[in-house]
Amino acid sequence: MHKASLERVNDELLRRWRIDVLRHSEPLGLGLWEMQIPPGTDVTPHEHEHAFFCTLLGGWFESDYGSRTIEFGSLGNVFHPAGTAHTSRVGPSGARLLTVVASPRWLERAEREDNLPRQPVPLGRDDGAARRLLRELRGAMPCSLLAIEGLALELLAAASRAPHREPGNPAWLSRAVEFLHAEFHRTLTLADVAKLSGTSASRLSSTFKRQFGRSVGDYQRDLRVSFVRDRLQSDEPLVEIALAAGFADQAHCTRVFKRLTGQTPGVYRAQARIQARGGRRQGLPRARAAQSRP
Repeated sequence: MHKASLERVNDELLRRWRIDVLRHSEPLGLGLWEMQIPPGTDVTPHEHEHAFFCTLLGGWFESDYGSRTIEFGSLGNVFHPAGTAHTSRVGPSGARLLTVVASPRWLERAEREDNLPRQPVPLGRDDGAARRLLRELRGAMPCSLLAIEGLALELLAAASRAPHREPGNPAWLSRAVEFLHAEFHRTLTLADVAKLSGTSASRLSSTFKRQFGRSVGDYQRDLRVSFVRDRLQSDEPLVEIALAAGFADQAHCTRVFKRLTGQTPGVYRAQARIQARGGRRQGLPRARAAQSRP
């Protein structure tokens, strides 16, 4: 993409893309945005002034950065450094996104350690931080500012730990992550992942835990839960979703899902439908002007 031909994201551009801002807040130097993009939207080439995180909450969304394409439908949460340029495609059911715009002050500590990716990088399935931020955005609660600050730091730590193909970050680790995302539904052993990645099981185990703060098995489990969470937007039977995610049966899926999210799949689906109906009844306000847009 040629920088000279790119538009900077602003209020007028959002209106042209027909993006509806459901909620917006700017606490503590962060920009929190919950947005709905209708099906068929042509997200033309553009760039972002500030670094931001983008999490897919529902639907399907894909961004093309020139050197690579990232499908949010399977990867969920992506960190974008300042100056990111890209185009995007929206699925047939549209896309609902949460973006967290980080001011330079938020990035100073991580950048001093030279740990942040210089290119957009998927952080894997959302492990809960972004969705908890969304709850704080939807309704202020006691200690909301403390909660928002802590959750934003969780996202920043995840970006700092993400394998992003830079010097000192082994290529086999990126291969392991890509393999896990593609095959999370399969019954895998550590030896399976290590062999296909081109390293030893012991090296994979120690390096993976150091980079991501969790084991390979925990990472695969989180991918399965996020897959279930996405498929709960449909009317597909719970047992079929559980089996497609790789769980032994629906009961196994329910136990793991509740342990990680605090809700059973049935309750999660019911609440998602209530929220969707509420959004349609209330109507969706148009984007408001601001200095920095997601």
